[in-house]
Amino acid sequence: MAVIESTVDRNGAEFQGNEAALLKTIGEMRAIQQKVVDKSYEAKPKFEKRNQVLPHERVQMLLDHGSPFVELCGLAGYQMHDDKDGSDAGGGIISGIGYVNGTRCLVSASNSAIKGGTISPAGLYKSLRLQQIALQNKLPVITLTESGGANLNYAGEIFVEGARSFANQARLSAAGIPLISVVHGNATAGGAYQPGLSDYVIVVRKQTQMFLAGPPLLLAATGEIASEEELGGAEMHAQVAGTAEYLAENDADGIRIARDIVGMLNWKENTPAGEREHAEPLYPIDDLLGLVPTDQKKPFDMKEVIARLVDASDFLEFKTEYDNQTVCGWARIGGYMIGIITNNGPITPQGAAKASQFIQLCDQTQCPCAEDFAGGGRVLRCRQLRHVRPWSRSALYFCLAQLPHRRHGWGTGRQGTAYRQRAEAEKSRHRDQPTDAGFYRTEHRRQTRRAVHRPVQHCAPVR
Repeated sequence: MAVIESTVDRNGAEFQGNEAALLKTIGEMRAIQQKVVDKSYEAKPKFEKRNQVLPHERVQMLLDHGSPFVELCGLAGYQMHDDKDGSDAGGGIISGIGYVNGTRCLVSASNSAIKGGTISPAGLYKSLRLQQIALQNKLPVITLTESGGANLNYAGEIFVEGARSFANQARLSAAGIPLISVVHGNATAGGAYQPGLSDYVIVVRKQTQMFLAGPPLLLAATGEIASEEELGGAEMHAQVAGTAEYLAENDADGIRIARDIVGMLNWKENTPAGEREHAEPLYPIDDLLGLVPTDQKKPFDMKEVIARLVDASDFLEFKTEYDNQTVCGWARIGGYMIGIITNNGPITPQGAAKASQFIQLCDQTQCPCAEDFAGGGRVLRCRQLRHVRPWSRSALYFCLAQLPHRRHGWGTGRQGTAYRQRAEAEKSRHRDQPTDAGFYRTEHRRQTRRAVHRPVQHCAPVR
């Protein structure tokens, strides 16, 4: 392939001005994220009084020490709904992809330190996106839950779409993807459905309260008197109802059990044995700070961006003489072959045709990309690289490394087709089952447990 030769002047006034402006913007973003953390830590005395640890601390305890963690949708809902100053950004959920007991997992934790972990419309749509990521990339899902359910101020925007998140849990389980939930405290209404539909449920003694409604509503509706422990406490769910599989003594013990479950899964599908050999780019990644103009209407050379992201700055361009405003080509990041589509000008009909042809080539099994990626190759669309960050290369490598390999049946050939047909047949079978809530709950847990405990059958995402 051909090495990109950079013409950037790092000492130029424009470069240094761009760098200063982008660093300022990054600082503003980090300040927003820190504001959420600071607001959460204001509740620390209250949590300590209840012998609990904060949601951010739970996530830290769950992840392998020193391992990378890519946060997802951290600014969801920023200054939307009742988030006045940005301190509620994230939609009431802390989420991302990280290592748990050596296995890449999607981690989601209710931020119960803010508004009791209630779910806003932004938090709901964030959850739906997280489920989609887990399904497409076959990531075990670990949820650390403590939530009052939907924010009733926005019930009309949550209830209908909220049901979709519960249906997605059934789809994830049916695809053989384990769902593990630790219920750290109160889980009411919609907050109780999520752990109830999980494959492995861990409850905490004297802390978990999982029910559709609490004792006051029970008394008003039926005249029955019951304590919170009797109605939905940890011991009741673990010893009487059988909703929970494990009874933990405290937050830390619950997280330990979750880590043990992940280790038991023997989930090797998306955990590489080790990093591939690769060369670093010829130019420092920090140059991206000065490459991107402060004026978003001002164009810049995307090849200069590519040169700082890909291994050895080596890029094999496709159809260089045909509509060179649309840039397509192959490169590697962290040793993984990828296809790149970006543009250095307006997208014309010729450019669109060029990009379509390039995608088709990436999908062919004989394409160099096909050796490493599902569907023949992963196409990295760079049109959003205007928002690049200095750590983009490591984040891209982390995401690429967890993509399923073609040998697992996610391809476009006969094997991939067979798995998709199997998935469709399974989908039709579930569609014909009765929809009675009680039957569905029992039948779902019975069937999904069999799916998790038997060897995982890889299949294409259910659409």
